[in-house]
Amino acid sequence: MVVSVFETESARREREFNDGQPFPIVAAPRATRARGVDGESHTYYLPLSVHERFVSAWVGTRTEQPVAASVSALAAELLEAEADRLEREFNDGQPFPPAPPGARGVDPTAARRQGEIMSEIWQQRRSTHSEK
Repeated sequence: MVVSVFETESARREREFNDGQPFPIVAAPRATRARGVDGESHTYYLPLSVHERFVSAWVGTRTEQPVAASVSALAAELLEAEADRLEREFNDGQPFPPAPPGARGVDPTAARRQGEIMSEIWQQRRSTHSEK
């Protein structure tokens, strides 16, 4: 779902602000990442092409109004809007009940372990990519 939301928004921004063409890929700075606004955050692992396109679309349109303060802020806005849409369409506009503790992606220990594994995989890919 996250990939679909990001791809849809990237395509919309490309149509609206760049004659339907992809924005040039923006190199992401390698710095410590800030925690979420509320002190909590969650990591999603996306195909690099989806992430790069989304970041580039945000950079290419950040002078337009209204503007999200960051890529993370835009992602939060889009995911909140998609949750609202799903609630309207499938749950009479009401919030869905919390996922059960054993549901995939809900267990903090399992999520942390998956995050560590994915981080190692992405580090390996980055180092392989930078050696080329």
